[in-house]
Amino acid sequence: MNQSPSLAEQFDYFSRTYNGLLPTVISQAQLIASVELLLTALFDQKTVNTLIHQLTSELRLPQPKVDAIVKDASSSQSNRASYQAETALYNTIRAGQDDQVIVAFQRFSNSGKPGLVAPGNQLRNEKDLAIAATTLATRSAIQGGLYADSAYGISDQTIQMIEAQTRTNDVVGILMTQMTRFAKEVRLAKQHHYSKDINALTAEIYAHRDTGIQLTTLAAQQHKSAKYLASRFRSETGRTFMNYQNQFRLTFAQEQLTTTSASITDIAAMMNFEDASYFTKWFKRLCGQTPRQYRQQH
Repeated sequence: MNQSPSLAEQFDYFSRTYNGLLPTVISQAQLIASVELLLTALFDQKTVNTLIHQLTSELRLPQPKVDAIVKDASSSQSNRASYQAETALYNTIRAGQDDQVIVAFQRFSNSGKPGLVAPGNQLRNEKDLAIAATTLATRSAIQGGLYADSAYGISDQTIQMIEAQTRTNDVVGILMTQMTRFAKEVRLAKQHHYSKDINALTAEIYAHRDTGIQLTTLAAQQHKSAKYLASRFRSETGRTFMNYQNQFRLTFAQEQLTTTSASITDIAAMMNFEDASYFTKWFKRLCGQTPRQYRQQH
């Protein structure tokens, strides 16, 4: 009979399996807090404490201050947020109801406290809860029909924005904004019922939104004529392949300008432009502003 895998081995398996749903780098405190949050949704507090103790022992992590966690958790247990309200919130994302997300979010917030995962650090607690909520929103968006690459892209950006904040109110504001964005993208995805060939092209465009990709390359991969795909693409989307791709690349460039401190030269290189001057001309032609002007105003 095979020996059952240890909790540490199981955690390692799930970490590798669901790698796309988690930030690449996570602190020990975040790890413990995130695991505790997930376990709290499944077990009673006594079982959670036992499992956390076992996990930290097997992974040789510092033991969390269980007494403080139990005290804080028990004090807020009677005011736990409504599961029904939480389900309704993620259903708005799954259904692409971007005009209902904020209302559903407020109802969920008003139904009680979502939990405590980082005792003694309110900002860290809000960030960890927001990251967990982003993971659920990502899953809901994919279930609603949004391409996984698109959903993960929004998720990565959201987590980066959350981690950059220094005030709890800003964390909540970003979460509401990005949840609305998830729902909007689901709604748009539901409106575009493209053929299998064109869906494959749009997925590749998104996957290569940083460096760009040639239609001839994709046509060769699909064993089809580039001329045929170009005609089908324009017929189904109403835009040329290049125009469609430029819009995604422009959005990516704008995100780099507003969410990172990378220089314009570095962004140009990252996006496979010959030099910063060409990138600036391309950006201004599509956006109406130079990259520098856009960064200053946003």
